[in-house]
Amino acid sequence: MTNKSLNPDWNSQSGGNRFKFLNKKSRARRVDVDVSHKVRTVGYLDGDTSVLLEGGEGGCFFQDELERCKQMNTTPPFKRFYYAVWPLVQSLAELLHHSAMVAAMLLKLIQDPATLGVAGEQLLQLLSVLARDLQSAFHPHFAPSKDVLAALLQGPAGDEPEAAGRVMRAVGYILKFNTRPLLADPAALRAYYAPLLGHRRDYVRRYAGDVRGGAAEAQAEGRARAAEPLEK
Repeated sequence: MTNKSLNPDWNSQSGGNRFKFLNKKSRARRVDVDVSHKVRTVGYLDGDTSVLLEGGEGGCFFQDELERCKQMNTTPPFKRFYYAVWPLVQSLAELLHHSAMVAAMLLKLIQDPATLGVAGEQLLQLLSVLARDLQSAFHPHFAPSKDVLAALLQGPAGDEPEAAGRVMRAVGYILKFNTRPLLADPAALRAYYAPLLGHRRDYVRRYAGDVRGGAAEAQAEGRARAAEPLEK
């Protein structure tokens, strides 16, 4: 008996398989880690900062992203994190005041094996949104964040192109929103990037180069603006 499909292309294929196997090299080529030029994206990493936050005038992107993630992440560790953090992020002022506690709890959760996979992707998004809200005030959390993300890449995430891409996008967003302090501390960025550029996987090295290129471009623009004479 001949199998038929509602897909017209399927029946024209002689025993073809719709689900083509892709090796890691092919999968890696499909991963986009360029966050420096992204304007529209998912959640509250959207480049349109003029949009009023759902939390109101005193709200923060992190608060809204936390609520968005709650709808998708039902793991017990995330639920505990949500209820512990929610009272601390009711406004941008409160987030700034409690930023050390929020960042520490989030980084601890990112390292929890129970939150790997899709849940881990949402946590990386939260970390990126935290960097967006805090901007230069995120710099004290840059070192612990980079250590956690680098550790993920040295673990199983580094062996999967898509997972490594998600981690590197988080790195890119942190650099994007933390450009000004890094201009004053380029040695920290060089020290961080050395192991990434020497990673065992070639696609991680490529991702790191792409993200570093975007960060370097943003830093060059920042230096150019700083060198411009003040208008009279």
